[in-house]
Amino acid sequence: MIDAALIASYRAAHYEVSADASAGLVAAFVLRVDVASPELLDLYRRHDESQAAYLTACNPHSTVLSDADNRKRMDELVQTLRALAGQGPARSRTYSDVRTKLRSPAHSHARSYTILHGRGTDPSGAWPGEASVLVLGMSEAEARELGVRFGQNALLQAGADAVPRLVLLR
Repeated sequence: MIDAALIASYRAAHYEVSADASAGLVAAFVLRVDVASPELLDLYRRHDESQAAYLTACNPHSTVLSDADNRKRMDELVQTLRALAGQGPARSRTYSDVRTKLRSPAHSHARSYTILHGRGTDPSGAWPGEASVLVLGMSEAEARELGVRFGQNALLQAGADAVPRLVLLR
């Protein structure tokens, strides 16, 4: 079980999405749990998507790790996303230099994701910010699988209505 106070923290958090000109996003924006996001809806239109997940690999089960350990975990998350997109492990690419669009037409089961960097922040300052990614085109089932794999308590999932919802994993 996840403590009610921790769930309240997740609900109050600001889920920032960084500007990325290559994805057509000229200004950063913030996702909030259960609040429709016109910016996310615009990204859906630009990328012909209707769902997205907001994920992190940092601080598994709310255990604060070092910056170096969290960077390694984020690198592994990005490598996993690349593998799901049929681009192999690509060990030379890291969280900070991942390509925006991950697509492989050579693999019929490969997925297509647009990844935007972000940072989950606690407006009260009680929790450190966490590097994160917004993954356009990712289903809730796929997001859940990755969240569990990376030891997360929760993630955000948004459907066609562009309303991010908190998905508890434990």
